[in-house]
Amino acid sequence: MRVQLVRAAATAVVAGMLAAGIFSTGAQAADGMKMSGWLPYWLMNTSTTDAVSNSDLFEDVSPFWFDAQVESSKTSSVGIMSNSLSWGTRPAILSSLQQNGIKVLPSITDGTPARHMASVLATPDKRTAFVGQITALVNNNGYDGIDLDFEKFAFNDGQQTWTTTKPAWVGFIAELATSLHATGKLLSVSVPPMYSDTSGYWVYAFRELAPHIDKLRIMAYDYSWDSAGPIGGPLTWVRTVLGYAVDAAPASKVYLGTPTYGRDWVTSSSGAGCPATFASRTYNSSEVTFTDEWVRSTPSMERTRTYTEAYNATCTVSRTAWMPDSQTTLARWKVAQEFGIAGLAQWMVGTEQSGQWDLLRSEALQPPTPAPDPQPLPVSEVPPVVNPPAAPVRGKVSPVEIWLVKKGRSAVTIKGKFAAAGVRKVTIYRKINGKFRKVARARTTAGGKFTVRFTLPGKTLKLRAGSTLGSSQVLIVKR
Repeated sequence: MRVQLVRAAATAVVAGMLAAGIFSTGAQAADGMKMSGWLPYWLMNTSTTDAVSNSDLFEDVSPFWFDAQVESSKTSSVGIMSNSLSWGTRPAILSSLQQNGIKVLPSITDGTPARHMASVLATPDKRTAFVGQITALVNNNGYDGIDLDFEKFAFNDGQQTWTTTKPAWVGFIAELATSLHATGKLLSVSVPPMYSDTSGYWVYAFRELAPHIDKLRIMAYDYSWDSAGPIGGPLTWVRTVLGYAVDAAPASKVYLGTPTYGRDWVTSSSGAGCPATFASRTYNSSEVTFTDEWVRSTPSMERTRTYTEAYNATCTVSRTAWMPDSQTTLARWKVAQEFGIAGLAQWMVGTEQSGQWDLLRSEALQPPTPAPDPQPLPVSEVPPVVNPPAAPVRGKVSPVEIWLVKKGRSAVTIKGKFAAAGVRKVTIYRKINGKFRKVARARTTAGGKFTVRFTLPGKTLKLRAGSTLGSSQVLIVKR
């Protein structure tokens, strides 16, 4: 699984989103998050064992079992080929995982030539035939669903094809989801990041896919690919990725892809006999012993070191390595908590540091921080109602008492109570690019009380009581 990022395009988007502030829902508690991840076919023993041994943390996994290849005899012109496993059999591994409460959604990768898969999805009869093949694969083998890892659109087809590929991809996903859901099966997609509806790898159409898919796994890694830097990127970038993701799709469907591998680049060379270019080295976190020469970079929480070595008898090179470790994964888990998403998706399960699981388990089992005694904001001090432009709200004001229960560095918990009876929902909007977008929602109790959690960059908080539309109550939160 490979992800390369369009760094220049992303930089401008990241800066703009950070300046505006990134918000998300806080729909799930810390202990509601789960692990997901991919089990490589060349590491089946270790990856399966790790997942089963930590089944209390896992929701599902995707073994890398299948690859789409050109097969002209098929109506779809695509055959689903089985990868050779390094250990075990598919039925035995499936049984072991499912018996431990872990859903199995095998991955299908796209091994077809550039633009072939896009052409298949754009041709109705081929697309429908391919949907039938995937559905049969899932149902005939007792899988819980399927995961699609189609990366050729992003990295091989060329961006000029995206305008045509995007609607074909969305139509395919809608058709496949309908087919799988008819038999109670799940659909997951593994995709590179988007930063808005029209930036990042926008061909994957998060917003349009959201109503159809069950899991959106964002491959938020390979931030540094051809030059030395953090593999999973700065945590500010991760927040930007998730900020858009939870705007485009329900947070409960979103998984943050997290890396457990690193790279070692040649940054300079001197002497005779040095080649013009050097290939980077890739290592799994489990293969590295972190000595004192490794320092932690706070922005990414990854470890890095720079050193020199002899390339040959006459050439000396300077190398810089970057490597995530258990603390990196924990830091990304905490960022995921801020956004209330479903959990982390690890590439690859079985290549992490052994201490990672206890760190995550400890974090997941932490009890909620007790809230201080609420200090009510009198109704008389609530600012006047301001209806958000383009937001579907109008009607009479419902008085509300609001308590700021907990405000950390980025997370905010708000509790309150509406005076009017029958108000059943609370919605928080954030103005993004001139439009108000929903960023958090909660239901009220029979007595009109509510609790909403979300992220709030910045140090100031202003609340405005909104107005009712039927049984819905809107709160606008401004920075």
